Amino acid sequence: QAFSEGFVGFVAESKAEGGGILGSNLVELRDGVAGIGPITVDPECQVKGVGRLLMKAVMKEAAQEGIRSVRLVQVAANTRSFSLYVSLGFNPSTTCGQYEATSHLKLEPPSGFTCKPLTSELVEPCSQLHFSTCGSQRAKDIAAVVGSKHPNCAVFDDSGSLAAYTTGSFLAGHTVAKSMEAFQALVAFQSQAVQTAQSQGVVLPPASFFVPHAYPQLVRWLLRSGFRLNRQVVPMSYGPHTPPCPFYCPAIQY
Repeated sequence: QAFSEGFVGFVAESKAEGGGILGSNLVELRDGVAGIGPITVDPECQVKGVGRLLMKAVMKEAAQEGIRSVRLVQVAANTRSFSLYVSLGFNPSTTCGQYEATSHLKLEPPSGFTCKPLTSELVEPCSQLHFSTCGSQRAKDIAAVVGSKHPNCAVFDDSGSLAAYTTGSFLAGHTVAKSMEAFQALVAFQSQAVQTAQSQGVVLPPASFFVPHAYPQLVRWLLRSGFRLNRQVVPMSYGPHTPPCPFYCPAIQY
């Protein structure tokens, strides 16, 4: 991604003799919100300012692009990174669980919904759905996954209206839904598409979603349906932030 349009990557290098890379960071600048991560720091360089240096670099890049809203998703088990981000002005906005499909899925999509892969004609409607849910457009991010080998989809209700979409059920994919039923339909369609691609030899990770714990009914449904909790994460924001409503599952950047 560091070499893709709309992304900027940084590395921290040692000034010692022999040099060496101490860490890296990435920022997405495509759609008016800056999404940071993933960040890496050499374990031997922890608590030595490398992470702070890399964070300041990407925050400065966002500011130079005129972007005031900055987001990241922090891994909850890493208490040091949480403290770093808070000290830099980031606020935790919610908590999420990364729920990952197992080989024992029991999914039936609710009736009344249909699904098809994202196309260029769906970019603008999906971006508008993102705007109505999160307060920001996402057209460039959505357009980038059209035709991707990783399955993605848009879900329509029985009236033919767009009810949900996902740019992919993997770390860099985000998901928006108008209702719990639309999200359930999306999960069922998307999980089946991933399994079908895997059976055809496409190397893909299991379907997974960052689901906010503010949606406990969805969490219970996922667990009953054969998903498992992989880890817990904390979406964090710096600058203007509109809390998503109703159903939004972030990507690893935001």
